[in-house]
Amino acid sequence: MRYIRERGDIEEKGNSRMTTRLSNLVRAGAVAGLMLAGSATAALADDQRDFDIVNGSTSTITKLYVAPSASSEWGPQLLQGPIGPGGVLHITFTGPGVPGCQYDVHISYNDDRPDQLNNVVVCNINSLNVADSGITFTLAGQ
Repeated sequence: MRYIRERGDIEEKGNSRMTTRLSNLVRAGAVAGLMLAGSATAALADDQRDFDIVNGSTSTITKLYVAPSASSEWGPQLLQGPIGPGGVLHITFTGPGVPGCQYDVHISYNDDRPDQLNNVVVCNINSLNVADSGITFTLAGQ
């Protein structure tokens, strides 16, 4: 069926202004949804807590634990394999953070020697630097 719009244009009934507006609204909603999904993905990929562990020591790091400073438990060991001298591992956080972003880091070496750094505000760091003399960190932006 055909009808004449106010401006004199002829179009099919299925292409009425209301249908066109609804179609545009649906398209706009789909675009907005994709933009939000992209933002959520980007937010997950760029967690403020993420940092690198840089092994500048002469030992191999065999175990790594990172836990909220207020916790009495270390939780699971994070390494899937050792980090040799000169190696770098990017630590990626998922899930909710803790107030103040304070975490403790515990490392064990191939000779079972432990090393630990407490109360690190990981949201402010770019990397943890492991050396034979201990663990230090590099602030984000440096």
